[in-house]
Amino acid sequence: MTEAVPQIDPAVLQQAQQLYSQTEAYIAEQDFENALETLEQAVDILETPDGYYWLGALYNNFERQDDALDAFENCVRMSDEYFAAHAELGTLKMDKAQFFPALHHYRRAYELAPEKLVYGVQITGFLERVRSWKFQPEIKTMVTFCLSEDEIDSTMLGRTWFSILKTDPVLKSLKTLMKQKNDKGFDKALRGLKDKNIFDDGFLIQGLQNLTIADYGFEQFLERLRRSLLLGDQALRDAFSVRFLQALAVYCGTTEYIFYATEEENQALDLLANQDSLSSAEICLLACYGYLQEDKYTSVITAHAELALLQKYHVDLPQQLYAMREKIPALTPIDDDVSRDVQGQYEEFPYPRWEHYTPALKDQAENFLREGNPQILVAGCGTGLEAVELATALPEAKILAVDLSLSSLSYAAQKAKEIGIKNIAFQQADILKLGSIDRTFDFIVSSGVLHHMDKPEDGLAVLTGLLKPEGRMRLAFYSSIARRSVIKAQNLIKDKGYGNGADEIRRFRHDAPQLLSGKELGNLCDFRDYYLTSECRDLLFHVQEHCYELPELSQMLESNNLEFLHFYQDSQVMQKYKMRNMDDPEGRNLAHWHEFEKKNPDTFAGMYRFWVAKKP
Repeated sequence: MTEAVPQIDPAVLQQAQQLYSQTEAYIAEQDFENALETLEQAVDILETPDGYYWLGALYNNFERQDDALDAFENCVRMSDEYFAAHAELGTLKMDKAQFFPALHHYRRAYELAPEKLVYGVQITGFLERVRSWKFQPEIKTMVTFCLSEDEIDSTMLGRTWFSILKTDPVLKSLKTLMKQKNDKGFDKALRGLKDKNIFDDGFLIQGLQNLTIADYGFEQFLERLRRSLLLGDQALRDAFSVRFLQALAVYCGTTEYIFYATEEENQALDLLANQDSLSSAEICLLACYGYLQEDKYTSVITAHAELALLQKYHVDLPQQLYAMREKIPALTPIDDDVSRDVQGQYEEFPYPRWEHYTPALKDQAENFLREGNPQILVAGCGTGLEAVELATALPEAKILAVDLSLSSLSYAAQKAKEIGIKNIAFQQADILKLGSIDRTFDFIVSSGVLHHMDKPEDGLAVLTGLLKPEGRMRLAFYSSIARRSVIKAQNLIKDKGYGNGADEIRRFRHDAPQLLSGKELGNLCDFRDYYLTSECRDLLFHVQEHCYELPELSQMLESNNLEFLHFYQDSQVMQKYKMRNMDDPEGRNLAHWHEFEKKNPDTFAGMYRFWVAKKP
């Protein structure tokens, strides 16, 4: 708690050092009252950055936020590189609604300690809630910063980015194009646009390369732009840079080519694809419509350094996933008919794709895992995000991650390899068969998986049998109340005879404005899942799905002798629940939660996410 200090009276220095040492002793004994009193005396005698930091921490402990704020300010005044103090200032100022100063401190903390990914999470956690009808340059600066940092997960900044795009005066002409209601009007407005260099704007390109925008109007804008570029003359195409065309191709690929294509487009696409030679711009245009894995295309991509992103997504990644697929061992057979149907659905696209992760446990219910070498099962790991988060938070853990889909497992194993993770074993297995592996686990995760079984209760029984007596499980199930609009759309899809292939998904989405009311379509368009083919399939076209209300889940837990611990829920929701249920301060009464959900039907829009343990 002491460091190099300027020349002062040796007797005073000795006194200060004794006080600092005594403070450390009090903290070690968790005697925080005496620690605070002693540290205040020490700082009065000798100011140091460490002294002010710990003073702020102790003030925080006693909920003296104003004093803590002053202490942390003094810390960074003395040492602007004290990243932990910047992070504390960010939190304190955010609590005081001093948003821009708070963002400054979070950004400074991240710049000083980029390995502390939580600082990036704090920045994006605030930014993803920002919506404004007025342009705010400070917000644009912060979003641009996040998009430029490879280690920051910007996935959820789509709506914030789009709100900036619509209000930024520099990008005003794009808004004019977005207002067009049909192809003819759009094409005319596009050709009449005097400055097409607007499409080379860095903010626009960053967004296309990194985000998925959950806005139907923006999707229509890009779909029409793609169509105009394909069907237009050479002069129109030449007005667009390869840089922009590649960014558009990346966006189309990220959404797994969910945009609808007309018959006229398909014919024009065939003509373009069959040309003897292709320019970089033409390759990008083809990549706006599908993955390019034939030698004819990949040779052009590899030969042009400017197509580095297409090289990554159309050449390198498919080759890596194919090679990894051969290395995934089979742990159990997959012979259940429903399991095979579900497996087939997830083989076309790895689901869900991800680029970033946060090495953190989800809740204090998982803190017991920090002791020893926990055995963890991720049952239905998909593309491995939960497994990777656990593995990086718990490097001593031994994790078995299983899934039906080899495509998803290949993606998961490749991402783990890129990150350098050694403590996950990815294997292909059916949860229903896991009882045969002769292992037990301290912690089991199965999020959004069991409800895709023919009999979810059978899957839960298998997992319960694999859980150690003192273990915990993290589970997630669909809520029939929260998914009411989804269920209505699913019934319509079945009645109209749509299949669940990619072409059928695109056809339904093209028809949806005529099939659904404005409100019904709006409800679907609020789901980010609606804008990616694999996620839309999971949302609306799944071959097997069960939705629940809480009394049904309560009965399922009781049948397996499992005790409900609590939900993983937003703090504001928890506060609202507790205000209405004073007799349940820990939020463990599922009957009360059921009544709460009926009055607040969107509470569990992201599934029921919760922890359970075996009853004694």
